[in-house]
Amino acid sequence: MYYLFKFHHITPSNFMAMGYGEKQILSAFMHREIDEKNKEAKLLEGRGLI
Repeated sequence: MYYLFKFHHITPSNFMAMGYGEKQILSAFMHREIDEKNKEAKLLEGRGLI
């Protein structure tokens, strides 16, 4: 929930007001975004850019 608040400005109350399906989709998108950021960071780290 912190990730959604910090990077997407979704407050805890907004998240809790969502339906079950919406939370599931949002969670899947969030995990995909985190995975993509981690892959990008590893790639940059391997190139010595970080």
